[in-house]
Amino acid sequence: MSGFANRCDPLHTRGRALLLLALLGGGALATTILAALATVGARFGLTWKIGSLALSTALNIGLFWLGFRLLTAREVSLAATARRRSRRQRAPGRHRPAAPGRTRAELSSPVANTA
Repeated sequence: MSGFANRCDPLHTRGRALLLLALLGGGALATTILAALATVGARFGLTWKIGSLALSTALNIGLFWLGFRLLTAREVSLAATARRRSRRQRAPGRHRPAAPGRTRAELSSPVANTA
Protein backbone atom coordinates (compact mmCIF):
# COMPACT_ATOMS: atom_id res chain seq x y z
CA MET A 1 0.00 0.00 0.00
CA SER A 2 1.35 3.40 -0.89
CA GLY A 3 1.57 6.48 1.30
CA PHE A 4 -1.32 8.18 -0.50
CA ALA A 5 -3.88 6.70 1.89
CA ASN A 6 -2.43 8.74 4.78
CA ARG A 7 -2.62 12.10 3.04
CA CYS A 8 -5.19 14.75 3.92
CA ASP A 9 -7.68 16.23 1.53
CA PRO A 10 -5.89 18.97 -0.48
CA LEU A 11 -8.82 21.40 -0.29
CA HIS A 12 -9.07 20.97 3.48
CA THR A 13 -5.33 21.51 3.82
CA ARG A 14 -5.40 24.70 1.69
CA GLY A 15 -8.40 25.99 3.63
CA ARG A 16 -6.63 25.39 6.94
CA ALA A 17 -3.52 27.15 5.63
CA LEU A 18 -5.55 30.18 4.54
CA LEU A 19 -7.32 30.27 7.90
CA LEU A 20 -3.99 30.20 9.73
CA LEU A 21 -2.61 32.90 7.45
CA ALA A 22 -5.62 35.12 8.13
CA LEU A 23 -5.49 34.48 11.86
CA LEU A 24 -1.76 35.02 12.33
CA GLY A 25 -1.57 37.84 9.77
CA GLY A 26 -4.56 39.61 11.32
CA GLY A 27 -3.02 39.21 14.76
CA ALA A 28 0.27 40.66 13.58
CA LEU A 29 -1.61 43.59 12.06
CA ALA A 30 -3.52 44.10 15.32
CA THR A 31 -0.32 44.16 17.38
CA THR A 32 1.16 46.69 14.97
CA ILE A 33 -1.90 48.92 15.36
CA LEU A 34 -1.75 48.63 19.16
CA ALA A 35 1.93 49.56 19.16
CA ALA A 36 1.15 52.54 16.93
CA LEU A 37 -1.63 53.61 19.30
CA ALA A 38 0.91 53.59 22.12
CA THR A 39 3.03 56.05 20.18
CA VAL A 40 0.25 58.27 18.81
CA GLY A 41 -1.84 58.18 21.98
CA ALA A 42 0.95 59.45 24.22
CA ARG A 43 -0.99 62.68 24.71
CA PHE A 44 -3.74 60.67 26.48
CA GLY A 45 -1.41 59.93 29.35
CA LEU A 46 0.95 57.32 30.66
CA THR A 47 -1.83 54.85 31.46
CA TRP A 48 -2.90 54.75 27.80
CA LYS A 49 0.66 54.15 26.62
CA ILE A 50 1.38 51.40 29.18
CA GLY A 51 -1.99 49.74 28.56
CA SER A 52 -1.62 49.61 24.77
CA LEU A 53 1.96 48.34 25.01
CA ALA A 54 0.93 45.68 27.53
CA LEU A 55 -1.99 44.61 25.33
CA SER A 56 0.27 44.50 22.27
CA THR A 57 2.84 42.39 24.12
CA ALA A 58 0.17 40.01 25.42
CA LEU A 59 -1.25 39.63 21.91
CA ASN A 60 2.23 38.93 20.52
CA ILE A 61 2.81 36.24 23.15
CA GLY A 62 -0.61 34.73 22.41
CA LEU A 63 0.05 34.70 18.66
CA PHE A 64 3.41 33.03 19.17
CA TRP A 65 1.85 30.39 21.42
CA LEU A 66 -1.05 29.79 19.02
CA GLY A 67 1.25 29.51 16.01
CA PHE A 68 3.51 27.12 17.88
CA ARG A 69 0.57 24.96 18.97
CA LEU A 70 -1.10 24.82 15.57
CA LEU A 71 1.92 24.53 13.29
CA THR A 72 4.03 21.91 15.05
CA ALA A 73 3.63 18.14 14.85
CA ARG A 74 1.36 16.55 17.40
CA GLU A 75 3.83 13.89 18.47
CA VAL A 76 7.56 13.65 18.00
CA SER A 77 8.80 10.45 19.55
CA LEU A 78 12.26 8.96 19.67
CA ALA A 79 11.02 5.84 17.87
CA ALA A 80 9.60 7.87 14.96
CA THR A 81 12.86 9.79 14.64
CA ALA A 82 14.85 6.54 14.60
CA ARG A 83 12.56 5.11 11.90
CA ARG A 84 13.03 8.18 9.73
CA ARG A 85 16.79 8.06 10.21
CA SER A 86 17.01 4.36 9.31
CA ARG A 87 14.92 4.94 6.17
CA ARG A 88 17.30 7.71 5.07
CA GLN A 89 20.31 5.49 5.61
CA ARG A 90 18.80 2.75 3.46
CA ALA A 91 18.14 5.09 0.52
CA PRO A 92 19.32 3.51 -2.75
CA GLY A 93 22.49 4.91 -4.26
CA ARG A 94 23.43 6.91 -1.23
CA HIS A 95 26.96 5.65 -0.67
CA ARG A 96 27.79 3.98 -3.94
CA PRO A 97 30.97 4.95 -5.78
CA ALA A 98 30.64 7.00 -8.96
CA ALA A 99 32.30 4.41 -11.18
CA PRO A 100 33.79 0.97 -10.59
CA GLY A 101 37.33 1.32 -9.23
CA ARG A 102 37.24 5.13 -9.13
CA THR A 103 36.24 7.60 -6.44
CA ARG A 104 34.17 10.70 -7.03
CA ALA A 105 37.19 12.90 -6.37
CA GLU A 106 39.16 11.16 -9.11
CA LEU A 107 36.37 11.62 -11.63
CA SER A 108 35.84 15.30 -10.82
CA SER A 109 39.54 16.18 -10.92
CA PRO A 110 40.51 18.61 -13.72
CA VAL A 111 43.79 16.75 -14.15
CA ALA A 112 43.43 13.57 -16.16
CA ASN A 113 44.59 10.58 -14.18
CA THR A 114 46.47 8.36 -16.61
CA ALA A 115 47.67 5.59 -14.35
